[in-house]
Amino acid sequence: MEEQLNLENLAVYAASRELGLILHVLMKAQIRENKRLKEYAYREPIDVRIQHLHLKCKGFKKPINFSNKICKDLQKLMNQRNNILHGSVVVEESEEKEIFFDGNVPLYTSYQDPLDRPIRVLNKSVGFCQYKVEYDIVNNFIEYVLSFLDKDSLWFMKHIMNNIHIGYRPKDSISGVLLPEFLGLLHSEGFIKA
Repeated sequence: MEEQLNLENLAVYAASRELGLILHVLMKAQIRENKRLKEYAYREPIDVRIQHLHLKCKGFKKPINFSNKICKDLQKLMNQRNNILHGSVVVEESEEKEIFFDGNVPLYTSYQDPLDRPIRVLNKSVGFCQYKVEYDIVNNFIEYVLSFLDKDSLWFMKHIMNNIHIGYRPKDSISGVLLPEFLGLLHSEGFIKA
């Protein structure tokens, strides 16, 4: 079953995408050149991938402290998304606070539309309406990860992340900007002919 990009997993997708971009751009040559190690680096569970960035990527000054609140917030966001995706009911986190049969089967005290209750519960407990909060969690996480980079790697990653025209030359394993801003400036000043 193909997972679709929809509202409940948009923030998790954004975090995974940015983390994948960092991994791709800064991956050490000995890992990039070994197909098996490269595939494994991309497929590791995300919490392990985060903690291994300093081992698999050049430019990290030290390991990322995954026990930091910023990483814990991201992990919580990912766990919430996984609970939705897999239909998990965590009684302790349920917003219903009603009666439970056999410890984890909710018994409702009134009948409502079959979709009303689950949608209302998801809105409260998982936060469909909290995209700004989720956006901030992901943004803070990416900034936190970037703060572990040395000065040159940080400049390069920010340049790559802030540009939509990025490319990769497999022959040399080089990532970069395809159409740098200064080319547009040179064109507008008449230095480059269209």
